[in-house]
Amino acid sequence: FQVRGEDGSHAPHHHAHAGGVATEAHAHRTLPEIYTLIDGSDGLAGVPISLGKVVVEADARIVRSTVRGPAIVGKGAVIENAYVGPFTSIGDGVIVRGSEVEHSILLEGSRISDVGGRIESSLIGRNAAIYRTQTKPRSFTFMLGDRSEVGLV
Repeated sequence: FQVRGEDGSHAPHHHAHAGGVATEAHAHRTLPEIYTLIDGSDGLAGVPISLGKVVVEADARIVRSTVRGPAIVGKGAVIENAYVGPFTSIGDGVIVRGSEVEHSILLEGSRISDVGGRIESSLIGRNAAIYRTQTKPRSFTFMLGDRSEVGLV
């Protein structure tokens, strides 16, 4: 993938791992702050990345979305037509479509789709799903575990 700085100059490829800077072959990449992706290759299509480091793991796809770091997007995750705000951890295989989330942790396999407001300061469990439905009559349906909390707008 290729990024450009605000001045239009090419930015170097940044990859992080425990040993320092990595090569293209490593499992994830770290995008530097205030850079915008300009190349749709590598699963990242026209994504504005800003205000902090963003780690994107292998096989993750980010399409028509904004990711504000610091944030991490796990292996095989899909972020599409979405906003991921700072201090958010997107686990492996998570799908976020048509929604906004920030200051949150989305655990492995969870799905958020077409939520009408921003999900904030939340912990979403493994394989949990939050989505908007068009069925009538309209109502909220919950499956909550012990000591769960839900705040509705």
